[in-house]
Amino acid sequence: MGTRLGYFLLLLGGGIGLPFPEDLTLVGGGVLSHRHVLSLLYALCAGIVAVFCADWILYLVGRHYGRDIVTLPFVLRHVGTSRLETVRATVDATACGPSSRRASCSASAWRRSSAPGRSA
Repeated sequence: MGTRLGYFLLLLGGGIGLPFPEDLTLVGGGVLSHRHVLSLLYALCAGIVAVFCADWILYLVGRHYGRDIVTLPFVLRHVGTSRLETVRATVDATACGPSSRRASCSASAWRRSSAPGRSA
């Protein structure tokens, strides 16, 4: 039972951003299945459910906090304001680029970027 719960929590933690990749954990689940420590069915189901739950948790956190998440002390401490400013500048510079079809881009900027004869 401990192996099953540990495998699931390891996948869930990797999916929400803890510093170990979920890919290696999935491969480890295959190895554990091959050695008959976990059943193949459990490894597959736990892999799908844990990765889905991790994505769902991240979605809900983003939906709840939105852009204000970067003002939380926890995020500022681990990411830093200089890195956040670099990301903001990069997103602002490329938000209305040639491949963008965002509604927030001005119509004239979109027409300029998608004009015939212009390569992306």
